[in-house]
Amino acid sequence: MTITLPDYVRDDIQRNVSFALEEDIRSGDITAQLIDADSESTATIITREDAVMCGIPWADEVFRQLGNVQIEWHVEDGDRLAAETTLCTLNGNTRQILTGERTALNFLQTLMGTATTARRYADAVEDTRVTILDTRKTLPGLRAAQKYAVLCGGCQNHRIGLYDAFLIKENHVAACGGITAAIERARAGADPDCRHHGIYLALILRYTPTHGSWGSRLTSFARLKECLSALGSTV
Repeated sequence: MTITLPDYVRDDIQRNVSFALEEDIRSGDITAQLIDADSESTATIITREDAVMCGIPWADEVFRQLGNVQIEWHVEDGDRLAAETTLCTLNGNTRQILTGERTALNFLQTLMGTATTARRYADAVEDTRVTILDTRKTLPGLRAAQKYAVLCGGCQNHRIGLYDAFLIKENHVAACGGITAAIERARAGADPDCRHHGIYLALILRYTPTHGSWGSRLTSFARLKECLSALGSTV
């Protein structure tokens, strides 16, 4: 399965990996220095459980920055994997393989976990018109990486950050003086270069039909009508 790497992800990979290696290695891998400098080894990475593949660009970048290690991948990002599948084979300097293995695995395990979870949600709505979107609730510093993992799992990205799409929530509505006022301000101030220019989303009070009083249900419905009216729609 081929997943296109979005530009917003590609721009972050080198920075992500540089920081990860710096925090791990600092002044040097003192244990790896016990090994002969010219030692060469072959290693493999496998998955211990069923998973969705994700993280190849980050693992590649780890060993690109360290140098003297070649990786042959046997899978692609987005592939569904059975337990015990071999992901890749590494050949090269033993010190560099051992120095980079944990950083590479950290990226792979984190992103494969996200992709695998996303795939469960995508599978649950298969053959429906439902689209599962992600949120900004990502690990600090790994926003782009986890957004990419969501794509590998078959779900879709919503907004990447606070800069590329409006998401009007309860606190915004209260501070603006109402849903209509918030939406009108969004329309007036929209940047034509915004990725979701012209699309305005309002988060209506969440409510489950089996919970809450009729009053709360009617209030939620009234707010929905106000929101759709401001957007030029009806209910």
